[in-house]
Amino acid sequence: GPGEEQKDALQQLTVEQTVTGVRKYRFTLPGPIDCASISNDGRTITLARGMIMRVFIDGEMTFQSLKAHKASICDLKASEDEKWLATGADDTLARVWRINEQGQLIRVKSLKGHVSSVRAVCFSP
Repeated sequence: GPGEEQKDALQQLTVEQTVTGVRKYRFTLPGPIDCASISNDGRTITLARGMIMRVFIDGEMTFQSLKAHKASICDLKASEDEKWLATGADDTLARVWRINEQGQLIRVKSLKGHVSSVRAVCFSP
């Protein structure tokens, strides 16, 4: 029925070139998401839902962490050069991750001292 079509549409993610509208790839999301970061070239997408974080390259999952934080992830951002990822969460931590060539995330640093949830993260150029 109509509800089924809408549900399926919400589960699909299509990456297209902005100027040409040419579809690069499409894949099914592993469920609802809370936040996302997409690389400049559209190849690498990082998604978070609760404490779970996943990385996809060209629509294929390359990394999954079931406990990237001890509470829900509020925000995540990739650096301009796409080699680093920052996450902020309800556990009062900001974390910095290195993204390797295979799309794996390696936690580099946990930034402590926040008195409440870290709702937004960014990199300074």
